[in-house]
Amino acid sequence: MERLNLLSEKFSLVAVAAAVSLASGLLSQAILLVVGVKFPVVSVAFGFLIIATLGGILRGVERDRFATATLILPFLLWAVCSVIWTPSEGYVYEKLAGLMVCALLFWLPILSGSVYVDSFIRIYFFLTVSVLAFSAFGMLRSAGDFYSLSDSQRSIYLTAGYFGGGLLAILGFFSVSRSWLIDLALTCFVLLCLLLTGARGPLLFGVGMLFLGLIVRRSWSSITVLSFVGFSILLIGQFLSQFEQAAFFIDRAVARFILLFEGELSSRTDLWVQMREWLADDAAVVFGYGTGSWGFMVLGYDERAYPHNIVLELLFENGVIGLFLFVLVFVFSVWAGLKVRFPYLGVVLALICYEFLNFMKSFTISDARMLFFLMGILLAERLRAAREGSLVRD
Repeated sequence: MERLNLLSEKFSLVAVAAAVSLASGLLSQAILLVVGVKFPVVSVAFGFLIIATLGGILRGVERDRFATATLILPFLLWAVCSVIWTPSEGYVYEKLAGLMVCALLFWLPILSGSVYVDSFIRIYFFLTVSVLAFSAFGMLRSAGDFYSLSDSQRSIYLTAGYFGGGLLAILGFFSVSRSWLIDLALTCFVLLCLLLTGARGPLLFGVGMLFLGLIVRRSWSSITVLSFVGFSILLIGQFLSQFEQAAFFIDRAVARFILLFEGELSSRTDLWVQMREWLADDAAVVFGYGTGSWGFMVLGYDERAYPHNIVLELLFENGVIGLFLFVLVFVFSVWAGLKVRFPYLGVVLALICYEFLNFMKSFTISDARMLFFLMGILLAERLRAAREGSLVRD
């Protein structure tokens, strides 16, 4: 396995910029929760990302890389054009800004010519673990007045859970250290943090990807140990529930999981009521109501709102045309990745699967930064393999 040595890697800036940019949202929320100050982490990270992307372009980019990078342009242009007919006058621009960041992350590995996947995964993993620990500390410290916090501070449970589940997917398909004991300890820590957040989807999807990865790698001993560890973590949770701060979040997590089986699934059927109204509008079926329109059309006011389902969101806001243009990018990227046999294909595909599952349950398309970056990795690796003549033949 390639040794992590950032100083000797020509494109280390790509891996660092991507990792910092992807984890910046969680870090911003964690700083706000713990310190109570809005630090512009996201702006700094995205500035760093732009520099890295421009750096790749200035080094010289071959024509086929520019051609591949344009794959996302039809979807972006369609989302921008919908400004003409969307009823949103404020949130639409926030959402478009988020989509532009997704585009930057998509372009980064393609235009840079390499992404050093091994280095990126390690940098991203340990950076995110550190921020996750910081977030857990902030959550425990604020347990007494959790419900009096601002929406941005309080929603950190979902953000932290989302990142924590992704870390489990990585641990299933990738050895982040040279010692299985360290990997096991990191897995236990992430599982415990996920339990505290009460983020149900990330926990279910993350654990599922963790065990799938271990099965694919035929790590039967790890599966046995983790099964025991999972039971042990429940006991640890029971022990921690004796402490007031931890008890609050553990009880909250249990209540959220009970709610999942006591009717919240049925509440999702309300989405289909909205989609039936959309289906009755022929123009909306084709063109959508416009980017950022869900809040205005469904809730009656212009704010960040979405249907917790990326397919329904794209259909509702961007129509069949918008969904088709996004699916085109997604399918071509995954197909391109399957034509390449690079060492970290498994973990990249696992993260894509984890991302897609999460976006079928929560979040909005403009939050899909990791998904767009992973698609860019697959396309970049295909370009590399094509040059080396190592593409997999049918």
